[in-house]
Amino acid sequence: MQRRVTGLDRVAGGWWWLRLAGLPTDFDLGQYVRLDFDEQTCFLPLTHASAREGWAGGLLPPGGLPAGLTLGATVTTGPLTGDALPQHYPSAPLLFAEGAGIGPVLALAERTDPPPVLVILGAWRDVPARLCPSHFLLPGLPPEAIAGVKSLEDASIPARVASMAGGPGCFEGEGLTLLRHYLAELPAVHRQAMPLAACLPEGRLEPWLDELEGLLASVHLAEMPAPHP
Repeated sequence: MQRRVTGLDRVAGGWWWLRLAGLPTDFDLGQYVRLDFDEQTCFLPLTHASAREGWAGGLLPPGGLPAGLTLGATVTTGPLTGDALPQHYPSAPLLFAEGAGIGPVLALAERTDPPPVLVILGAWRDVPARLCPSHFLLPGLPPEAIAGVKSLEDASIPARVASMAGGPGCFEGEGLTLLRHYLAELPAVHRQAMPLAACLPEGRLEPWLDELEGLLASVHLAEMPAPHP
């Protein structure tokens, strides 16, 4: 279906905040739409919408925006696809995201009931958020990982960031490495009561999924397709 670009803004970390007119506004976090423009394809994870104004949108990572796409352009979108991440949990969840899954998890962090015990974000370079020294000192985290996400800190939600490129206060390496480090240091009784909600590129958790399901109370996974060239 043809949709018009009603919003296109560069945000922190070189990410893009993209809004399209006419998309469904009753989606769940973890769901996405395929977007085709000028023989290019990407997948837009939806995070926010306005039924009154008739738009829905989300964040695309650096390099994820089709070349030449501008405000007012017309794109072709597919149906709403993907697995929904719950917003209600029996105990405080651990949230984890990599790549294009960061947008949905940032949105989920502010909507979960109860609030998350920790949010871990993994990026190749930067995340689409302002970082700041975290006020939360949590056991099980590497001492160099001290950067939190300002918007989450303001909401009393602890977060940590892993970046392959490093950065002030960030864990230098993959998000999965930071996640495994954190879980390995937690007492088993805490892990076994903790749900995990994760949004990340498809296949990233597959080698470790059975182990995670044995370690944690539950695992809720939403996967994002890899972008097409």
